[in-house]
Amino acid sequence: MSFAPFCFRIALGCLLCSVFSNGVWGEESRHPEPLPIGTKIENFKLSDYQGKQFSLSEVPQGNIVVVSFLGTECPLAKIYGKRLSDLAQKFQNKSVSFFAIDANLQDSVDEMAEFAVTHGLGFPFLKDHNNVIADAFGAIRTPEFFLLNEEFKLVYRGRFDDQFGVGYQRPEETHQDLEQAIEEVLSGKEVSKPITEVMGCFIGRVREADKNSEITYASHIAAIFNKRCVNCHREGEVAPFSMISYDEVAGWGETIAEVIRDQRMPPWHANPEFGSFINDARMPEQEKEMVYHWVEAGMPAGNLEETPELPEFTEGWRIPEPDAVYYMSEKPFKVKAEGELKYQYFAVDPGFTEDKYVRAAECRPGNRAVVHHIIVGVKPPGLDKKPKSAHVDVDSEFLAATAPGSPATLLPNGMAKLVPAGSQLVFQLHYTPNGSVQMDRSSVGLVFADPKEVRHIVGTDKVANHRFEIPPHDGNHRVEAKKRLHQDVLMLSMFPHMHLRGKAFRMEARYPDGTEEVLLDIPNYDFNWQNGYAFHKPRFFPKGTLIRGIAHFDNSENNPANPDPNSKVTWGDQTWEEMMIGYWDYTHAEPLEEGALIQEEGEGLNSIYQATVAAIRGRWGEGAVEMLQTGLDSPRNFRKLGEGLQHQIPNLDRVCLTSFDGDEVKVEYTYFSKANAKQRRLAPAGTTMPQKASKLADFSEKTGLTLINQLSEEPGQDLKHMSSVYQSSLHVPVHFKGKPATLNLWSQKENAFPEMVKFALTHISIFWKPDAKKMR
Repeated sequence: MSFAPFCFRIALGCLLCSVFSNGVWGEESRHPEPLPIGTKIENFKLSDYQGKQFSLSEVPQGNIVVVSFLGTECPLAKIYGKRLSDLAQKFQNKSVSFFAIDANLQDSVDEMAEFAVTHGLGFPFLKDHNNVIADAFGAIRTPEFFLLNEEFKLVYRGRFDDQFGVGYQRPEETHQDLEQAIEEVLSGKEVSKPITEVMGCFIGRVREADKNSEITYASHIAAIFNKRCVNCHREGEVAPFSMISYDEVAGWGETIAEVIRDQRMPPWHANPEFGSFINDARMPEQEKEMVYHWVEAGMPAGNLEETPELPEFTEGWRIPEPDAVYYMSEKPFKVKAEGELKYQYFAVDPGFTEDKYVRAAECRPGNRAVVHHIIVGVKPPGLDKKPKSAHVDVDSEFLAATAPGSPATLLPNGMAKLVPAGSQLVFQLHYTPNGSVQMDRSSVGLVFADPKEVRHIVGTDKVANHRFEIPPHDGNHRVEAKKRLHQDVLMLSMFPHMHLRGKAFRMEARYPDGTEEVLLDIPNYDFNWQNGYAFHKPRFFPKGTLIRGIAHFDNSENNPANPDPNSKVTWGDQTWEEMMIGYWDYTHAEPLEEGALIQEEGEGLNSIYQATVAAIRGRWGEGAVEMLQTGLDSPRNFRKLGEGLQHQIPNLDRVCLTSFDGDEVKVEYTYFSKANAKQRRLAPAGTTMPQKASKLADFSEKTGLTLINQLSEEPGQDLKHMSSVYQSSLHVPVHFKGKPATLNLWSQKENAFPEMVKFALTHISIFWKPDAKKMR
């Protein structure tokens, strides 16, 4: 299956929203009662991960005490472990003592030692083997923080601050709850807010299992987890903890049951009333009930010798073993410890001397702790524009991506994505700093298809709206986008994309006969999980079908992920801005002729020319080859060329040819699809202007195409003139009668030329090279 590209950011990492919660998962859950404020904590003794014993009574007289319950694998505990260490440093000379306690059944002392070193814990990190101290404090989750006054009476319990929570990260904290409580006690004041809401993972308590339970790990639960969970929950994969053994999952039992009950795991957000998808990750109700009963019974192991074997995985890869692996750079990239990082771009030359057809691709994060997403695009030869955005301005064709919830690209038999000879691979990476400096060197693995077996070239299309404006405090702002299909297509998958204010997304189709269908409905969009939705088999959509995307955004205070409900929000790459895109992967319904993609023997331009001729014949027929070869030879032929391009590019309104002799620009030929009088009066054939005032002249000197999505924002007298009628354009450098020239395509719509059009014209432009006639 294949999924479309996307651009996004996560708050805490892939599993933030899957393992955190702020409520008890089931009514019969066995947890201690929260400790009332004012309760005195009796002395306790525990040993740290090195075996050294500490007791509360050893705290210097007059000191207040911070007791923190942490877990070595809980993502929130990892975030706040470093912050806790920094807070201890801040108060080291101010009569404040710090203890951290690990009460998790599943955490070993070796894991505790690694956690302490990684997060710089300079205070005792103690092991509560039987949850005795956790029960005494009434601690339920990690991380959970308790503050005792100088009499060891509880004066605060709750969170560290409010920056990180279930599925969200604020730009900065608005309440420093624990620090404020410490300052107030040191100042002799009562704590103004003694109890705050706790979010995190359940403490993995020691439970007595029901020996009479029919449902055990070995007999029922392991098989469910093998089928639904271990693809991600295993060593080296994206999930924060492994689920391949009983000892591990028993400690996580209550958290697992909770996230299943809350429908946060397995991750799936599509409304089951619409569409049928091959990657549907929902867990059947019968399996859910088995997990709930197993947890309620104390997670009985059963006969572990009868535990089913784990599924077989390709080590390190979810696709078949790659034919080639390409790294984003020779040296690792340094990810800073704190703050926001803009998207990072890396261009890699894979050394392709011939066209490659990719049937499977997978991006592999080098450091999953900080890599939120990777997009790898294809930059065909000659496209020398600097990448700016993975959606609009980056001159690259989408190839593969990875992000929370997204599978690898694996296309059906006979389908492949084309990477032209001489192309570069463009990596876009989004990093999320996690509190410590990290290094990353990510990669992409490719599996190639035999050109003889490829009958469908797969591309990515979209509906998108770039001109919305979400008002401040609007909790349900609606934005729409639509596109009409101008040819029969087979749709493979869909992928909606918004940012932190995204609330809901729906994809609909209106067929030529007037009937309508909901293709995909995401009633509760979650930015933390970037799911694609692949049809069981490619779906046919006839020419004339209207695809519509309907998005809703929540810019209110009720959205905890909202960076700023007071701001007016428009389109942008960064997560404090927004996007409204509904992608789909597709291919032409009509297959290529057998052998159409096989290149003829030979090297250099002639080989590429002949390969392009073969591809055009297979897709458009023999007449199209002649149309392209002779399109610039006369006004009559240029009209045929314009008609042919307009047939393939429905949003095309005007085509013109401009030549440059060093002093002036001349419009040689023009073609209009449906022009009114104003359009025809705008720069007709024969129009000239000084070359020094022309931006088109610069385009003629480039080796690649120039795409302009918003003409009104471009410099140059000629482009300003054209922007009075047209909104976007595409410019191909060519030669005309021995002079540099540009073939210019104009549209009255913004973003009228998708990447596949630009990609196709990159190949087709070989017909208008200086030596093209010699190769006919």
